[in-house]
Amino acid sequence: MWHGDGFKNVVRLIGIAISTALGFYCLYLTTQASTPKESALSAIMLTLMSLLVGWIVTHYYYLQASAAEIERINAVHDKSLRTYALKAAEKVTNLSRELDRLAAYLLAYRDAEEDDNLDIVLCSKEDHISAVIHIVSTLKSVNDTSLSDWQGVIGAELERKKQEQEEEEDRHLQALIRTVEQVQASVKMLEPNSNSVQLLRQEFAAIRAELMAEQAGRLGVSSPRIYPFSARKPVVFSSCPECGNEIRIKVNRKGRIGARGYRCSACNTALVVLSDDSDKPQLIPRKKEDAAVTCPSCDSEQVTLVDNLPGVSSKFACAKCHLTLLVTRTNSGVAVRIIPPVSQPLSDTNVSVTPEFVDAVRMALPAQPWPTGVHKKVAERLGVPSAQVQKAIRTLILAGIFKHQIDGVVVQDGPRSGLHA
Repeated sequence: MWHGDGFKNVVRLIGIAISTALGFYCLYLTTQASTPKESALSAIMLTLMSLLVGWIVTHYYYLQASAAEIERINAVHDKSLRTYALKAAEKVTNLSRELDRLAAYLLAYRDAEEDDNLDIVLCSKEDHISAVIHIVSTLKSVNDTSLSDWQGVIGAELERKKQEQEEEEDRHLQALIRTVEQVQASVKMLEPNSNSVQLLRQEFAAIRAELMAEQAGRLGVSSPRIYPFSARKPVVFSSCPECGNEIRIKVNRKGRIGARGYRCSACNTALVVLSDDSDKPQLIPRKKEDAAVTCPSCDSEQVTLVDNLPGVSSKFACAKCHLTLLVTRTNSGVAVRIIPPVSQPLSDTNVSVTPEFVDAVRMALPAQPWPTGVHKKVAERLGVPSAQVQKAIRTLILAGIFKHQIDGVVVQDGPRSGLHA
């Protein structure tokens, strides 16, 4: 059986053949006609057959031209779709690469060790958050560009999908507004300064942040720097030991309580809370307490008053070597270091030493012969410039307490103008 275009072409050829045969037959009748009436009738038939044959031929070539044009348009369309598909595949690959980069970045940040310095930790967190926001913005830009590429192909479908999404966002926004109204009504019914009010305020802040982010997304602008999870941090209260007033204790984003100073709003008492991971941290009065310290220079043990708030420092003069020490309260005890004198240009002519400092250097020096660079080790131990220690050693050599040495070798009678330790 014949099917499709082949059958149509055969039918057209048969029609053309029949029309041609009838035309020739009419022409024959015209030449053989015996009366004028038959001649006129044959001429009319011949004209009609000519018109029919002309229409058939014209229609045939029209169909051929239309098929060729349709084939050309389909080829162009397929080529355009192939181009769009290649661009979409490339952007999907870029999107996947950026997502892998973001995942690796977050995993590296999660596994990194935190520094003890809070300023460094906060700066690092801000830098990481900024970098993540930049990567997410890049991903959003790639996604928006991919949609714009398909706008010329499936523009109507994309517009319909966008309209459905906007309707869904409107319903979500209305639900959030109703929730906010319910929270506001609940807050008005409760007593002020209660824990329930604090919890509701936190929930309200979280919903407010979500509303602002929703509004920023609808307007196509960047959302403000609001971290909803910070509103959901645990709320911890502790009582003032003097008057019993409830004081809210600050908690970091990981739920930990760090050492911090507070002041009671009722009795104006200075308070301290130490680092504590429990749910009920204890507040204690802030005051100076006795602390046993060991001088890094002369190793003498002494007692001084230090604030009980970790991180607070105080100066203390050693009673034996008379060096000024800086005593800092820590979570585990106290830390002691020597306060170096006011820095001055380090040269042989302007570095001055005191008898107390010379005595401290003498006690810090090991037995001779000294290893090369001993003055640097003593300076690091005492927390002073090495040039100052070097001049103190020269003073001790000139006084006859130590002997002169060159490159680690003790010299009984040698030059006294320099030191080669």
